Amino acid sequence: LKDKVLFQNQVQIDNIYKVKLQATSDNGCIDSITKYLIVFPSPDADFSINDPDQCVGNNNYNFTNNSKGKIKTIFWNLGDATNLSTFNATHSYKKSGIFAVKLIVVDTLGCNDSIGKNVQVMAKPAAPALNYNNPVCVGNPIEMHANSVAGAVYHWSSNTGYNSTIQNP
Repeated sequence: LKDKVLFQNQVQIDNIYKVKLQATSDNGCIDSITKYLIVFPSPDADFSINDPDQCVGNNNYNFTNNSKGKIKTIFWNLGDATNLSTFNATHSYKKSGIFAVKLIVVDTLGCNDSIGKNVQVMAKPAAPALNYNNPVCVGNPIEMHANSVAGAVYHWSSNTGYNSTIQNP
């Protein structure tokens, strides 16, 4: 039951619906009533994340609100009991894990929409054990050894400008 309604200014509005209720009595008498129902468009909730996969300890998530509509109220649930009502949100997670981030927006008419996305806070690898010969006399080699850590990339450096990416230089 959708009629397009023309108002005095002759602008056609597609979100107005004509609703008619007709009642017929036992003896065949008929009466009816017609009302117009306005259906307002919902806002469109959306956000982006600067980097959804970061490491625990030095993570800084920036959630940018890209919602469309006449937004009046904003609610962020960052998945770790943190709730915010700012337009955009910034957050650092204290623990590793996958967190469900949800944005809820409400427009000036009370219509709402929501969207959820996950972020992953990755645990740091275990620090490698470092062994070296000490003391070292001038002219003798320095022997450095690191225990093996699965998936690790090693980077040795010193204040003398020495750099190496092998496990045991």
